Amino acid sequence: MSQAATLTVFLISIVVYAAGILVFRRRRAWLTYYVTAALGLALILIFGARLVGISDKIEGAVTYTTSMLAPLVGVNARFLGQNAILVKDALGWVVLETNIECSALIESSILLGLILYYPGFSKQRKAATIGIGLIVTIIANLMRMLIITWFAATMGRQAIFWGHAVVGRLFFFVVIIALYWFILTRPTVVIVGQNVESQGANGTP
Repeated sequence: MSQAATLTVFLISIVVYAAGILVFRRRRAWLTYYVTAALGLALILIFGARLVGISDKIEGAVTYTTSMLAPLVGVNARFLGQNAILVKDALGWVVLETNIECSALIESSILLGLILYYPGFSKQRKAATIGIGLIVTIIANLMRMLIITWFAATMGRQAIFWGHAVVGRLFFFVVIIALYWFILTRPTVVIVGQNVESQGANGTP
């Protein structure tokens, strides 16, 4: 598919998305509205970023920052370009390639969608929550990248799989789940509890 055709399909998808959430909102189908709006926005941000090349810049920034922070964990690393880091292990040098998964773009986009459309927060709280959430996500992702480079440097290239697919991914997953608990799930429980107490105080069955 050509660039023009891809852009056309993307723009049509945005129109369909906007029309869909408008219909759900007018029908007061709040759960469907929230899920569709949040997930749809995340997909638009992810594919839009890839379409215009922003994802490549984010990926390059993460790769470069990882190479600069690597000495803090005792790793000799060099930045090779947009999506590659050169790491020294016991046998010599090994190239670690990065992709969109390493950029945290997917997690950040999901976070933005979930918070922007969350009905229980004011605009000010949404802005603060998004700011804190993005900072934690970015830091956690960089730590995951450092875990991968550390595994490669200290345990050899044969341990890259464990550093990337097991330890690094598990670490990032736990941090993101904890983040969502504190910024979204826990506040929701509090809001629901307050509403129940308020209804009980007013004598509402």
